[in-house]
Amino acid sequence: MDFSRYMVIGVSRGHGYSGCHGLYFRNIVERASHIEVQFVHRQPEDDASKPALMCTAMGVFLVRWVRVPLSGKPVRFVGG
Repeated sequence: MDFSRYMVIGVSRGHGYSGCHGLYFRNIVERASHIEVQFVHRQPEDDASKPALMCTAMGVFLVRWVRVPLSGKPVRFVGG
């Protein structure tokens, strides 16, 4: 990867106790004063239509990385 043209943005929420935990980027927006990274941390309790017994019983690391064009603006994370 050419770091003179790109940078890497990462988000982490530790680990989840089942395969029903998820972490993903919703959107990345360049604002006038900053780069806004919108992310979602999905937990089994967030989706009542999927009973917990359908989740795989394994720990998952909640980490995501994305390559974006290089910017000198600060990065702000929005989500949870």
